[in-house]
Order: sequence, then C-alpha cells, then structure tokens
Amino acid sequence: MQPNNKWRHINTIIGLAMLLASMFAMKYVTKFLIWLG
Repeated sequence: MQPNNKWRHINTIIGLAMLLASMFAMKYVTKFLIWLG
C-alpha cells in the first residue's frame, strides 16, 4: 500500500507541475506572438 500511495503522490505533483508549466508556456507564447505582431 505504501509504495503505491507514494507513486500516486509523485504523479499528482508531476501533473500539477506540468499544468503550471503549460499555463506559463501559453502565457509566454502569447506575449511573444503579441511582441512579434
């Protein structure tokens, strides 16, 4: 039970980090496109 719970926790952290990274990337790309335009 313990290792499985640990992996689930790690997956949750990775998922949150990827979500934050994608949001930051979208913001950055939008700003870059506006700067180009």
